[in-house]
Amino acid sequence: MWEVIRPLLAVRKLRKGGGVRKYGDRLVLDSIFCVLRSGCQWRMLPRDLMP
Repeated sequence: MWEVIRPLLAVRKLRKGGGVRKYGDRLVLDSIFCVLRSGCQWRMLPRDLMP
């Protein structure tokens, strides 16, 4: 799934603003997919995903 979504994400340019990300795109997407698939609350995600 990551190979399909990765080209669609915008490339970030630090010179144009914004800071360094704390979590990577892949970890964020995996967490969102877990919530959508299981129907659990965001705060009930497993600890190996986003805090």
